[in-house]
Formats: sequence, structure tokens, C-alpha cells
Amino acid sequence: MIYRTFDRVCQEQKPSPEEKKQLRQTYTKKSRRVLWLALVVCFGVLCCCKFTGRVLSIVNRTAGSSLALDVIVPLGVSYYTFSSAGYLLDVYWRKIEPEHSYPRLLLCMIYFPHIISGPISRYEKLLPQFDMLTTPSYDRLCMGLQLMLWGYFKKLVIADRLAIFVNDVFGHIGENAGMIFLVALVLGAFQAYTDFSGCMDIVEGASEVLGIQLETNFKRPFFSRSAAEFWRRWHITLGNWFKDYVYVPVTTSSLTRKLRRKASKRFGPNGGRVVMTVIPLGTVWLLTGIWHGTGMNYVVWGLYWGFMIICSTLFEAQYRALAKLLHIDTERRAWHCIQTLRTFGLYAAGLLPILAGGLRGALHAVRQTWYFNPWIFWDESLYAHGLNRRNFLLALLSIVFLMIVESMQERTNVRRLVARQYIVLRWAVYLAGIFAVILFGIYGPGYDAAAFIYEGF
Repeated sequence: MIYRTFDRVCQEQKPSPEEKKQLRQTYTKKSRRVLWLALVVCFGVLCCCKFTGRVLSIVNRTAGSSLALDVIVPLGVSYYTFSSAGYLLDVYWRKIEPEHSYPRLLLCMIYFPHIISGPISRYEKLLPQFDMLTTPSYDRLCMGLQLMLWGYFKKLVIADRLAIFVNDVFGHIGENAGMIFLVALVLGAFQAYTDFSGCMDIVEGASEVLGIQLETNFKRPFFSRSAAEFWRRWHITLGNWFKDYVYVPVTTSSLTRKLRRKASKRFGPNGGRVVMTVIPLGTVWLLTGIWHGTGMNYVVWGLYWGFMIICSTLFEAQYRALAKLLHIDTERRAWHCIQTLRTFGLYAAGLLPILAGGLRGALHAVRQTWYFNPWIFWDESLYAHGLNRRNFLLALLSIVFLMIVESMQERTNVRRLVARQYIVLRWAVYLAGIFAVILFGIYGPGYDAAAFIYEGF
């Protein structure tokens, strides 16, 4: 609005170049003050919601009180805060035109399917679709429900079943030892993946039924061959948000450029490259960790991934030289599989402080993992953590089926492939999916259904 006023004043008064420059500076200062006020309000509310409970628990523990304190947090507050902040910054940078209808803007910010766990939608991509809604179609209904069914399979059959085992192992961390932590860590990685990607499938499918195309938020990250590629495939909209509104501003800031010049002058070009890599990526991953949670375990998790990606960026040439020295053919499929397994291992290891509930629990699990007890795989002790033999094997078979489908999706569009089949085969697949969710899903009386993991962020 301030920039629009500036344009109108320039058209009406036709100031000289010097006067126009002064007017621009005046309106820029006004718009900057409004922007900072709006951002402080947005992120102030977010910080209050995220940190109030932790501060109260610390005060409560310091005072020696056992009073339980619960803080009510608005559902999806992180997602519409980031979406709103992105809109404000895009308007300030004049990348998009401001919306003058508050109900329309509000519709974009709190569009119900993505309010729980994202994706973090962009105003310029989402709002125009509300203006072009068409009448419901049978094809769109089938495709949307098909994607939702796949999401429910991931969530109810795999994620919630694995959650029983993982929560039991890490919930009684002092009572377990040895390789059970490795099993729980691997299954915890699949739990997090199927929980979040399942939620995204449900959200995208529901939106597709309505005629809304949400941004892709998952692209089969377990097939990534590097840490950087993994996070280009996992929670894509969050990564893009941090890239556009944190990484780029930090990289182009006067302070970073000044530090780069000093480092280049003292240590040569490599010094400047280190500064331009470490500061922006370190900032992004520190904030990413804090966004996921307020405990030190989340900060460590963010710094862990920042360290991995910074190292892979700075030493990329050295990695290639080492592979050449060792005569490793980096184009062979076997090497690609090794890279994929390595990346999965890095992801699973990074989950340990979060699954263990803190750094102390993570250190205890690491110490106990050295206890070599492979007999857990045949002495029935695996089935003493909430899942009996049948449910444990069902979870493993479901993971195998998931990875087969995901590998097919790397090469072709499985949804379109199923939709092109004859009606008998197509509906056989649909009914098999429906009955799989009904028969093998984790729900029912006496079961406390697990909330979506990213709902808490």
C-alpha cells in the first residue's frame, strides 16, 4: 500500500529526479517500519506459542513444584506464520502485488487441508487457484481419493504401527541395551517418513478433489544420494522458504560480504568461500532446528545437518578426487546404492537425540548400542515392545511394499499407471488398498491414535 501511494504521488506531482529519490527514501523507511512491526507481531506470537511452555516448565522445575502446566497452542501456527511472513516480504520486495481483500488473503493463509502440517504455500501460487475453481469431476475425484488412500496406508498401517515399537524402546531407554536401539532407530526413520509423507498425500489428495494443486512437499527422499539432495526432497516447501527468506538475505547482507572480503584478504579465495558457505548454511540450519523444537536436542539436530551439508559443499572437489584415487566408478549403480544407504544412515543417526527425548537419553543409547546382542533377532525379544510377531512382520512387509512402490515412482507416475488400467484391475487395486487400511490399520477402541508428527511443529 505504501509503495502504491508512492507511485500515485509520483504520477500526480511529477517530481524531479532528486525529489523522487528523496520521496522513495521516505516511503521506503515507512514501509520498512511497517514490515518490521508486522514481522515482530507474526514471529512474536510464534515464539510465545513455542517457548512459553518450555519457560514455564523450567520455572516450575526450578521452584520444585510438581504442578502440571499445559499451554494451548493454535493448530498449525508455524505454517501460517511462515506463509504470512513470506507474503509480507514478497510484497515489501515488490515481487507480488498486495491483496486488498482480507477475506481472500485469510483464505490463502488458513486453507484448511494444509493448516496442520503444511505444505507452506505461497500466496501467488495458491490464491489464483481459488478464482479458477471448476465443477467437480469424476477423474479428479478418483485421483484425489487414490492419493488420500495411499496416505492413509502410510499413516495407519505403517507409521502408527511402527510408533508403538519405537515409542516403547525409547520410552524405556534405561531398560534396553544393544542392537534393539539400532532396530528402533531404523524403524523410527521409516515412521517419521511415512507419518509426514502420508499426511502430505492426504492433504494433496483432498485438495485435488477440490481442484486445488498444492506444492509438492515430498519427493521420495530415501532415494537421495547426498545430505543436500535429501533435504531438497524432504519438506520441500520449508527448505524453499528458508532459502528465499533466510539463506539469500544472509548471503547478500552487507555483514556477510564484509566478512567474506576480510577472509579473502587474509586467507585467499578459499577463505571467502568458507565464509559464504558456513554463515548462511549455519544460520539456516540453526533456525531449522529451533523451528522443529525448543530443546537442545533439536538445536543439536539442526547443527548436525548443517555440519553435514557444509562439509559436503566445501569438500566436494576433495570427495571427487578421493573417489578417483580409489578407482571408484561413481556412475555405477552399486555406488549409487551405497550413497543412498549412507544418506539413510545419516538421517537415522540424526534422529537419535529426538527419538531419545534429549541429549542425555541419546548418549545413553549410544553407549548401550556397543553391547553386541544379535540374539534379539531369534529369541523373541523383538516382540516384547508392543508389537507381536504378526504385527512386527506386517510392519516389515509394509515397508518393503512401500519401497517397491517408491522405486517405481522414481521411474514413472504410478498413480497415472494405475488409472490407465482396465476398470476391473483398477478397482481391484483400490479395494485392496481400502481393505488393507481397514484390516491392518492401527485404530479402534482402547487405542490412542498418534497425532501427525509435524503437527507439533
